[in-house]
Amino acid sequence: MFHEGQQFGEYTLVEKLGRGGFGEVWLADTEEDWFAIKLPHKDQVDWKSITQEIGLWTLCGKHPNVMPLVGARNFNGQIAIISEYAPDGSLEDLLRKKGKLSTEEAVEITIGILEGLQHLHESGIIHRDLKPANILLDSKTPRLTDFGISRIISADSLSETVSGTFAYMAPECFDGKRNIQTDIWSVGVILYRMLTGNLPFPRKEQTALVGSIIMSEPESLPFEISSVIRKIVSDLLSKNPDKRPSLSSICFDLEKYIDDTVGFLSRIQQRAEILQAREEITQTRVLIPYRKGDKWGFCDASKNIVIEPKYENAEVFVESLARVELNGKYGFIDKIGNEIVYPKYDFADSFKENLAKVGKTESILDKVSNDEQIIKNGIESASHWIESGFRTFKEFANKMLEDLGEDIIPYLKQLYRTIYYYPDNDNSEMDNLSEIEEIELEWLEEIDFEVYRVRWGFINTTGDEIVSLIYDHVKSFSEGVALVIKDSKYIFIDKNGDRVFGKDFSYADSFNEGLAIVEDGDKFGFIDKKGNYVIKPIFDGGTSFNDGFAQVTLNKKSFFINRKGEKILEVNFEYSDIISENLLAINQDGKSGFADLEGKIVIPCIYDEVGKFNEGLALVAYEENYGFIDSLGKIRIPLKYPRYGQRFLFPFMEFSNSYFRNGLFLVEVDKKSFYIDKSGTEYFED
Repeated sequence: MFHEGQQFGEYTLVEKLGRGGFGEVWLADTEEDWFAIKLPHKDQVDWKSITQEIGLWTLCGKHPNVMPLVGARNFNGQIAIISEYAPDGSLEDLLRKKGKLSTEEAVEITIGILEGLQHLHESGIIHRDLKPANILLDSKTPRLTDFGISRIISADSLSETVSGTFAYMAPECFDGKRNIQTDIWSVGVILYRMLTGNLPFPRKEQTALVGSIIMSEPESLPFEISSVIRKIVSDLLSKNPDKRPSLSSICFDLEKYIDDTVGFLSRIQQRAEILQAREEITQTRVLIPYRKGDKWGFCDASKNIVIEPKYENAEVFVESLARVELNGKYGFIDKIGNEIVYPKYDFADSFKENLAKVGKTESILDKVSNDEQIIKNGIESASHWIESGFRTFKEFANKMLEDLGEDIIPYLKQLYRTIYYYPDNDNSEMDNLSEIEEIELEWLEEIDFEVYRVRWGFINTTGDEIVSLIYDHVKSFSEGVALVIKDSKYIFIDKNGDRVFGKDFSYADSFNEGLAIVEDGDKFGFIDKKGNYVIKPIFDGGTSFNDGFAQVTLNKKSFFINRKGEKILEVNFEYSDIISENLLAINQDGKSGFADLEGKIVIPCIYDEVGKFNEGLALVAYEENYGFIDSLGKIRIPLKYPRYGQRFLFPFMEFSNSYFRNGLFLVEVDKKSFYIDKSGTEYFED
């Protein structure tokens, strides 16, 4: 069907490498390199199987002992699965040529097979057809390939059909059972063959072969083979899957054998290279939060499940860790699915600079003194006011004042500050209830009318509390420094939890681009990391630097300054927001758009609201819906998502700070959340 010189896109077929019932594998040439192309017969294409193979192969990621997938293409109906080319053929080719290998060579190849297999298992995949023909050689490095019948791991998974190569299949496979241990059996058969040139169950007739695998012991290994290796092979070929050793224990025993016979230092170096490659996999693997029903897990870009949905919420991976929620608590998992930080915190934010801010709540009701018991009782019995339709804190507070009298006022102030994480400020009296904003009572419903105080700190990527949970609030680390708030004072700390400056501030924001805005007296300026003023405190207000500019106000005028404090653009719009990707979010005549750094409108003010640009896109809202535009104003994701009811789009500043992060954005439709990527693909299954 296929022939030399046949062209598939940029690939020219050079030499047939193998064939089977599925089709053929060819060596192909391009102007840049050599590749192996798997070409299934058109009339035998099983689209589901091919899609699964491509998905699982992609899921395997990058590993020195797994043959990388280059891609999959459709050439006028002919499917082509393209991988890197292994110039030294397969292990099957080598064994046919040499018959058997030396013990040292067999052990070295087995260790490589085990490393690749361990990577597959950590990725949630069982190979199911491990044999010498599916192990390609790049010099002496074995690389696993052919994932045509591989499956996502599930404990003792059952298959209605018996698939695979009988000579390399474990006894339980013939009952339809496949798991990690069945792959380990296959490794034992391969090692046996490399050591002897023969199979451990040398029966040619299929029925006899299956019966021998199930009932008989393997042929004895030659006496000259080390007793250590004979014991390892015997353990690998145990009829009882539970008695087969783990991958890590096999590697340890084989590496110890090599260390004793070949040398310690060379093995240490090889092991270090493998660990480094595994770390690179974890860093580069792209996983996407995926909702299935009311549970969250993670999938790859092809929507293949990598981490099974079991969490109440899951967020984007940041610094190779993702925040997850389980039983109302927050923790962090890695890209293999390990719970690096077990969910135990009431609040948590994503990692930044290898640290994450976390918080735990503590009730302050128990600290109410006896003479304030009426206040405690009033808080605990407040639910009927909610049921009566009071929807703002101000309405709620006025009702409590009416029912309980003026004794409730001090506690209402404390309650207000506590709910919104504002520490008590002795310098700011709140004698008039009109100063309490009309804020929604949904927050009170969530905390069940008990008054909580949140204590914040920081953990590292192994879950150690590096900065104790003692602060009223904290902001994530930025440029090696974090801003923490305690007793209304804004304090900068380092990653040891120590104060950076001797001076505290009445207000400050995080360091960005080497500078932080602080309030000194009643004026704002910018300091560097030594605490020195780079821009003197002369402004009435301002924002942090972003893209080299900061917005400040002075004498009721708003303008932008550069890092020297020089005015570069005066704001002549009703509203302007922080500059992002050299564009300024503006509002004119009640509508929003974007201007350039000279104040020229480049995206017309036609939207009801806009957010800042990030990763090339900006959130925009019109009437009831929102979507995303690019920097030229072209709509990249249609305005089809409901604007209202989104918990992260209220109030306005939350809208302006909602943007794509690591290529993903969280949306909510009909009270159900899911992520979309920058192409608009939605990741959920109901």
